[in-house]
Amino acid sequence: MLYDVGELFFFADALRTGRTPGLDFVVNGYGPGRYLLFAALFQDGPSLAVAAAVFGVLRLGISALAWEVARRVVDRGAWLVPAALLVAPGPLHKGFFLLGTLALALALLRWLEDPCRRRAWALGAVVAGAGLFRLDLGLFGLALGALVLVGQRPRDLGALVAPSLAAGAAVLGWTLADGATAAVVAQVLDDVAKNQTITDPRFPGVARVASLDVEAWLLVLPLLVYPLLALGLRRVDPPNRRRMLVVLLLGVLTANQVRMKPELGHLLQAGPMLWLALAALLQRLPRVPQHGAQLAVLGLLASAAFVRPGDVYTGAFTIPWERVHVVPTAAGPARLNPGERAELEPLLAALAATPPGPLWVPSNEPLLFALSGRPSASPVVGVVYVVGDAAAQAAVIEHVEAAAPPVAVFVDSTIEGPSRTLREGAPALHEHLTRRYAPTQTFGRFTLMERR
Repeated sequence: MLYDVGELFFFADALRTGRTPGLDFVVNGYGPGRYLLFAALFQDGPSLAVAAAVFGVLRLGISALAWEVARRVVDRGAWLVPAALLVAPGPLHKGFFLLGTLALALALLRWLEDPCRRRAWALGAVVAGAGLFRLDLGLFGLALGALVLVGQRPRDLGALVAPSLAAGAAVLGWTLADGATAAVVAQVLDDVAKNQTITDPRFPGVARVASLDVEAWLLVLPLLVYPLLALGLRRVDPPNRRRMLVVLLLGVLTANQVRMKPELGHLLQAGPMLWLALAALLQRLPRVPQHGAQLAVLGLLASAAFVRPGDVYTGAFTIPWERVHVVPTAAGPARLNPGERAELEPLLAALAATPPGPLWVPSNEPLLFALSGRPSASPVVGVVYVVGDAAAQAAVIEHVEAAAPPVAVFVDSTIEGPSRTLREGAPALHEHLTRRYAPTQTFGRFTLMERR
């Protein structure tokens, strides 16, 4: 995944090499946990094998937690939740979000089973951990934790909040030591705001749903499942009602991923609570129709995996069917599909023959740094960080000129619609690229450029 995994490697390698967040590179709104973890694991530099191992461990943890959560909520058919998360888990790098969602759900449910100070501390620790790896999950956990505690044991609110305060103080103290705190806070808030204003893709309309588009059907599911679950809460006994309320509220909160970016990858990212809520609804059916409905859900997910067999945004078992070529890179062997191999293999070979030094990739392919073994000449990982911001574009130009990279790679790709291409969203950067760099070779969509 040239952008998403590239972003992970970009930030982790920046930390590994001692660069200061907020000053030497622009941070995002996820939280530092995943980048600190990979920075510690990348002892000899970015590694695709290390990433694969981490994603594999995440998958094991997601499956285990999915079962532990589902069996506390669903009497019949709890198997549907881990099964759905195995058939179509979503992008593998989003495993931190899935694992954090399920950990929050389990900690909340365990506190409801035995409301006590010890479990309030455990819940607080899970909230803090989830927040370090995904800031929005930490905020969701604090809100839901306060909601469940305040009705029964408000005196335990301190135990809930204290670990998050300690984690936040540690992170801010770390950036404060380098004088980067204000910059980090501003950049996080800016990234959060930008992610709430994505205009492409759009939510599917009636015509697309009626056309039997599998992705459109899946995207509509939250609009059906959560209201039905809410309507059924009155018919549930109080202990089960509290558990269902946790599922409902955490599900609605995590479905914000779909609202921000209505496409299959983000729907599957919000999958844990959606499949759990759906399993809770289906268990009310008679046994035979319930089994049929569960198999229909798995069939729908499997069809998405089969319809898009090479799409890494499904995270599905069909991905290796398309990725049959193993290409050596500076980050280790990469599994590529035929189209990727045709572009990337000769591009990496051509880069190896150019003068040494930093690389400038001004659009959205940050994995090229790890694959080529060259450091980034830019402080930003993609166009989205400078869209419509003349001052930010000027700062990037200044940074790039100071680094004077001998070579650049350009393809005007976009991850969020045509308004966020380099030409449209950051014209100053595009003008600087074409003025200071001359195209020398083309490999499919990619243009190799050398400094004039």
